[in-house]
Order: sequence, then C-alpha cells, then structure tokens
Amino acid sequence: MRRPKKPPLTYAKINIDGVEMLVNIGKMKVNHSVFIPCVRTRSAISKLHTIAKKWRRTVKCLFVVEGGIQGVRMWRIL
Repeated sequence: MRRPKKPPLTYAKINIDGVEMLVNIGKMKVNHSVFIPCVRTRSAISKLHTIAKKWRRTVKCLFVVEGGIQGVRMWRIL
C-alpha cells in the first residue's frame, strides 16, 4: 500500500530573540508582507535574508514600529 504524498513544506522556522516562529514564506506572493515583533532587529533582518535566500525569494526588510511595538516588516519583492 502506497503512502499518500505529503504536501510541500511552505513554512520556514525562524528563531528571533529566543522565540521560534513559523513564516509562511513558501506561499508569499509578490507584495505580500509579514510583521515580526522583535528587539534585536539587525539580527532578525539578517536571519530573514538568509531564509529568503534558501527559499530563492527576494525580500526587503525594514525596521518599523507598529502600534507601539518595534519589529521588522518583510516584503516579498520580485
């Protein structure tokens, strides 16, 4: 009996400031964005760029403060 095929993984695990998060980078379309709250934003931006490179995605990450919470916003671009 054959096993059913598993769907392709679309989530990337990222550990920022000691908190593990799942980012659905596989299904992100161009101009989609995600906000990741964090304290060490430079480290977070570096990690997000590394993950995007593994997934062959081009992203732009910026430091932002939204609703009084600082973090990083990542956009998928071409």
